[in-house]
Amino acid sequence: MKAGGYDAAEIAEAVAASRQDLTPVRPPDLDEPVAETSNTVSYNPWNNDEVEDDPLVASLTDDDKLMLLMKWGKSYKPSEWIQLEKLYNEMTESYDIQTAGHFDTLKLVCKTSLKANQLLDLGDVDGA
Repeated sequence: MKAGGYDAAEIAEAVAASRQDLTPVRPPDLDEPVAETSNTVSYNPWNNDEVEDDPLVASLTDDDKLMLLMKWGKSYKPSEWIQLEKLYNEMTESYDIQTAGHFDTLKLVCKTSLKANQLLDLGDVDGA
């Protein structure tokens, strides 16, 4: 957007408008709601808003969503979990990943790759 001539306020407004409302994680069978804190952002993997748009997301079971949530964190959408998992699996097949340090570094590489590609898609070369 910088390259397109937008100023910082317009960019901030566009970023704020593009963010989705993230609700706290609450498994459907719990009776008591999860306590919310002001500094916690979480994602509800059982939210079906995204399911209709992506057949891969629609095919995820609740167990799949829970596993991906635990592996990748709650700041990602199910479609992003799928992208992260795909790259992770491709990298483990391509490289000799054996130690805990290797696996941790691989997760960071996958997350960084996802974010860099998202920024590049938005035209934010500096951010990427």
